[in-house]
Amino acid sequence: MIRRLCGVLLILLSAAYAALFAVSAAAQTDDTPLLPAVALRMTPLDLSQPLTTDDLMAAGELGGVLHPTFDLPVTDAAQFRSISLTPASVSAFVRRDAMLRAFGAAMNAWNAHHYADAVKMFAR
Repeated sequence: MIRRLCGVLLILLSAAYAALFAVSAAAQTDDTPLLPAVALRMTPLDLSQPLTTDDLMAAGELGGVLHPTFDLPVTDAAQFRSISLTPASVSAFVRRDAMLRAFGAAMNAWNAHHYADAVKMFAR
């Protein structure tokens, strides 16, 4: 009796797993965006506030949405608050914030058509 029940349970679990896999495979099509859709902004970035990846993506102006080439270890302030506060995690967040602000400043210079200054800022 227990063997039969275990067999039925195993069949049900495998069917559920197969159905779940089929649904997730069907949902992931070639036109599914890997990055969030953001609207372009035509105003300079506010560098006095912490910047998000979405803020920087929207800073592309008429050139189109910018796309990150790699993920930073800490993605936003909400995630920072949820991790344990160690010197390494605080340092990672501060470094990330500095990187985003530096990129934001360079994008502001580029969007203001100060290309030579922007190129120097991007090189740093």
